[in-house]
Amino acid sequence: MAMTTIIDYEILVEDPLTALECIRRKLLTNRRDIAKHFITTGKAFITRSSTSSLPLPQASRVIEHRPLGYRHTLWQADLIDYRQYENLRNAFLLTPRARAAVKYGGIVWRLSVQSIDPEYVIAGPSTEVMAYSRPMYFEGDPARYWDDELIEAEMDIVCGVYRVYTGTNY
Repeated sequence: MAMTTIIDYEILVEDPLTALECIRRKLLTNRRDIAKHFITTGKAFITRSSTSSLPLPQASRVIEHRPLGYRHTLWQADLIDYRQYENLRNAFLLTPRARAAVKYGGIVWRLSVQSIDPEYVIAGPSTEVMAYSRPMYFEGDPARYWDDELIEAEMDIVCGVYRVYTGTNY
């Protein structure tokens, strides 16, 4: 992934304990340090940038990432399936969308953090942000704020989800 210039963004967290941790940690004095701390510790966070701050051009089309697929009831995973998962996950983690996986936190963070340069995540939303995410609005603020988001199929790729038929559905 090519390095991008750092764009202006705000950091948001949903977990109140994470917000409190930022206040209590005296060394976290700027956005860069806060984002780096979250990347290192696997805390979920959002880097919302207003439309006017985003670089152009934006991605013109959505690229669909194929999931690992559906399997029959008696299917047993083997080494070939695991290698297929690793190859698919690693290919996805080479896309600009991968920064959303690192910011997701938890197991998605753990499975993706080794594959992405933290500086790329800290740089702010990718050039594909408007093609893959929805804007966030704040009361009293006419601006639209954007950040990279994972869709369910991408989370399934990162986590290695196969759909197995159970007799009634997948």
